[in-house]
Amino acid sequence: MPRHQDVRERDGDSFKPLYLTAAECCQHLYRDKVLVVSHRWDRRDAPDPSGTQMKALKRHLRANPNYEYVWVDFSCMPQGDRTPEESEAFGRMLANINLLFLGSSVLILLDMSYSSRFWTQFECWTSFQEVDSDGVLGSASEANRRCAIVCIHNANEYTRLGLIDMWSNKTPEEAHQILSRDDVSVTNQRDKEQQLPKIRSFQDHVHATWAAVTKEEEEDISLLRQASQLSTSRQASQRKPAQPHEPQPVGASTPTRKPSSPGGVAASPSFSPGRFLAEDGAAEKGQLAAVVQSQAAVIEQMTAAHAQTVEQMTKTIDRMGSQIAQISLSHAEAATRAHTELADNMNKQSELISTTASTRGGASGSASAALKGHLR
Repeated sequence: MPRHQDVRERDGDSFKPLYLTAAECCQHLYRDKVLVVSHRWDRRDAPDPSGTQMKALKRHLRANPNYEYVWVDFSCMPQGDRTPEESEAFGRMLANINLLFLGSSVLILLDMSYSSRFWTQFECWTSFQEVDSDGVLGSASEANRRCAIVCIHNANEYTRLGLIDMWSNKTPEEAHQILSRDDVSVTNQRDKEQQLPKIRSFQDHVHATWAAVTKEEEEDISLLRQASQLSTSRQASQRKPAQPHEPQPVGASTPTRKPSSPGGVAASPSFSPGRFLAEDGAAEKGQLAAVVQSQAAVIEQMTAAHAQTVEQMTKTIDRMGSQIAQISLSHAEAATRAHTELADNMNKQSELISTTASTRGGASGSASAALKGHLR
């Protein structure tokens, strides 16, 4: 398994930063795109010396090709001696690691020692949690779980079922009680001291984030309605006929916002470690106003494009109607001419027949008269 600094130095293109907000994690928006790995380090300096974990990860990715980002702590967080920038990034990631395991899909690489470590059990419990439509944190149903458990080394099906029974239905308070005990070991005791209080306050944090999201959505809807009404009013005023020698009213244009991917970061290949930096808090009002203005401009442009399309279709229909009328008139004239010619031909044939009949009648009369004269 490659170290973070080695990944960046050897293959920088495979390292793509991805920024997730607390609101996005609480809504599980990236569960089908981001896969995070929960695993126990076999050695302090080498989490996977035998390559067993990497093989299991590759098999899982081949079976689930929908993932665009993969997060593994050893490859995605700066290790060992760090620069000041790396230390700052490491601290931010570590402080928000719980949100990453809440908002993404999780691959648990389970061995016999997995359930004895603080970090792995903390990650496992978080992967079994979900946020419902009311913003309440709770255990996910079996059908809606985001985690997949793969047994490695000496772990077996009984080990997997034991892990599910241990963590699939624990409340934050119960998880805190279990993880705070002395038989749950951790390499750095400060990590345990830092993460344990988050478990107790996790529900309140999630609920506050959800309330902020709901409030922003309501404000967005209200602003969008106002923008839509403004756009409709502008369009109606533009459709009014202008008075003679008076210019048509022209509405002010607003620049549109270019669409971008979340965080402005493009998608990466299937196996591509992604840096996680959770950003808490709501968006600034100025950014929200800019979004609404751009959406209003888009609505106005769509309305204008629709009106132009209708006008073009009307012209096309009128043109086709004229062509059909011309074709019908030509067809009627041709039919009239054909009918007249047919009538003329029939009249000529009738006259010819009458003339022939008269000639034959005259000849018969002469013959009869000659016969009668001979008899006499």
